[in-house]
Amino acid sequence: MKKLIFQLFTLIVFVSNSIAQSGVTSYTAPTDPITYDLKIDASGNKWVGFRKLGAGKFNGASWTTYDTLTSGIASNQVNSIAFDPTGNVWLGTIKGVSKFDGTTWTTFNVINSGLPHDSVTSIYIDNTDIWIGTANGLAKFNGSSWTTYNTTSGLTSNLIQCISVETSGDVWVGTRAGLCKKLGSTWSNFNTTNPYIVNTFNIIAIYIDAANDKWISSKGNLGNGVYKLVGSTLKPLNTLYPVLSASVSAPYSISKGPMGGVSFFGSGLTEIVGSQVYRYTYAGSDYNAVD
Repeated sequence: MKKLIFQLFTLIVFVSNSIAQSGVTSYTAPTDPITYDLKIDASGNKWVGFRKLGAGKFNGASWTTYDTLTSGIASNQVNSIAFDPTGNVWLGTIKGVSKFDGTTWTTFNVINSGLPHDSVTSIYIDNTDIWIGTANGLAKFNGSSWTTYNTTSGLTSNLIQCISVETSGDVWVGTRAGLCKKLGSTWSNFNTTNPYIVNTFNIIAIYIDAANDKWISSKGNLGNGVYKLVGSTLKPLNTLYPVLSASVSAPYSISKGPMGGVSFFGSGLTEIVGSQVYRYTYAGSDYNAVD
């Protein structure tokens, strides 16, 4: 599950190609201090998944909150957010997946669909395929039919924590027990017993950049930090970028950064652009970029 936990949550928006202090604007969000996901839709609205408040949408001026009292959302705990090509927002909750088209809510759960568990941990939309990670396996929904994958199919664990899909269609899945890749109908597993991965077990984030490089976050005693898949080896970032400390904290999210690089949060925001590393640290009331 992606957990972006802050004692006092503010929504931080970076201006593209700017790393100066003036490139950061903070917006006060609703009162729930714990958020599980943040995504931006095609219209520029910022969607936030809260632990107790449901989903919040910020249009740049005001917030709209969707909870079980004011909308058809399944639960007030929203773990994951994704958007399909037609503009629907998909919200993964602890009581199933809720789809919102701007007017109508539709919820999929274990009773009315092929979802293997109501506790949804992650969602990734690949064109028309909706990939849904749950506490009991992975599901794919193509709009009409469901396909489920679990340890019997070849996954290392049924607890799915993150999903990403290459442009080629290969599916990468992070589980509580290692990294999995689906190529066609075949699963390949990379855990601590496989030399493809180095001391990495509990996979909590996967990001595939424009160059098709894979960036992995792992948390736990067997491997804690951010790794990059280089050839057939998963290498700790500090071995590739010596300016980083030997132990980079394990972020729950890796994404495209404000300058188009690879970005993750931990002791400030770190962004890797080519061979350069930028770190945005909070000092007083300003954010500063340092090499």
